[in-house]
Amino acid sequence: MLRHRLDPAVLHAPSGLKWPICLTVMAITWSVLTPYFGIPRELIVITSGISALVLSVGVVWAGWQIIDLVGNAIARRGAAPQAPLDEIVSHLLIGLVRVALVIAALVYVADALSIPYSGLVAGLGISGLAVAFASKETLSNVFGAGILVIDRPFRRGDLITAGDTRGTVEHVGIRSTRIRTSEDSVLIVPNGKLADATINNMGTRRHRLAQASLTLPFTVLPERVTEFIEKLRATLAASPHVVDDRTQLGVSSLSSSGTQVDLTCYLDVASSEEERAVKQALMLDIFRLGDQMGIPPLGSEPKPVVDAQPEPIAAK
Repeated sequence: MLRHRLDPAVLHAPSGLKWPICLTVMAITWSVLTPYFGIPRELIVITSGISALVLSVGVVWAGWQIIDLVGNAIARRGAAPQAPLDEIVSHLLIGLVRVALVIAALVYVADALSIPYSGLVAGLGISGLAVAFASKETLSNVFGAGILVIDRPFRRGDLITAGDTRGTVEHVGIRSTRIRTSEDSVLIVPNGKLADATINNMGTRRHRLAQASLTLPFTVLPERVTEFIEKLRATLAASPHVVDDRTQLGVSSLSSSGTQVDLTCYLDVASSEEERAVKQALMLDIFRLGDQMGIPPLGSEPKPVVDAQPEPIAAK
């Protein structure tokens, strides 16, 4: 029973660490026992370089697996509503730790093989400018991820609108963000563009907006219009999902079709599904109220018949 409840990634974690740990242990054992084997110095220099290379590969491999495990655990905790560390921060930190791990392994191998890496680093600093110009879009996306970490404009699962892009955030990486659209397609948006865009985060709404425009025929007298508005206001106040202090209801204008009554209120709901259900119930309550008061819906009132003009009398 316990095995079925555990995450599959956790169950297979030991087998994933088996080979890198074996390589690391073999390299350390060889380095420790080599002086006792009586091997010539020239051969020791060669084997020590190979041992350092194997050790660095094993450490990077094992470290990569451990980073994945820690990253998955942080991602699960970051999905909680009140999590102190969201997914953007966790992905950026994991990426930086991986880069640091690889750089440390390269420096260790270069030092073990007596490679003058200080001059190489200086050379990379000069050539890095050319690489930076060639990959400025990639660097812009990486820096964009840093801006998203600082500003935190959204979290995974939020519905956002950024320019022409609208959808639910599924994954936030170092280079790009994956967004699921209403058509169930996936958009891969570079973080640099998201950092420069104006983001409307619908997932941070405290309440959901609901609006309705009602047109009452002119045959409904002003007293009946006032009575309809008061009863509708009482119906809204009785609903547990309608925020009382944010409701606006009243006659807005007189048009050629009739008396215009506008309703604007906010719903205290947690999801889009609940929002649709509450809006449907609210619209049906309005329809029932109009039916109980004998107020005909728009378009059902017969149009007045215009009296026919008498035909002109023909001249004799």
